[in-house]
Amino acid sequence: MADATSATSIVSVKLEYSCSKNTTTFNTKARDWTPMDDDIEVYVSELDKYPTPRKEVDAFIHKILHDPTPRKRLSVFSEICAGNR
Repeated sequence: MADATSATSIVSVKLEYSCSKNTTTFNTKARDWTPMDDDIEVYVSELDKYPTPRKEVDAFIHKILHDPTPRKRLSVFSEICAGNR
C-alpha cells in the first residue's frame, strides 16, 4: 500500500463533475460507503499517478477510523475513552 500506513498521509480527492451525471442520486449505505461509490477518484498518496484501488482505499479508511491514534488526547477525552477499552 503506497504510503497508506502513515497516519499523516494526506488523502487527495479529485472530483470530476459532469452534466450528464444525475447528482440527485447517491449511495445511502453509510457503513459500506466509499468515495468510489459516487464516482470520486481517491489518491491515497500525493505521488500517485493513478487513482488508488478500492481495496486499498477501504483499508486506509478503516485504519483511520479504527486504529488508535499516536497523538496524545486531552485528559477529558482520555477519561471518556478509557471506559471503551
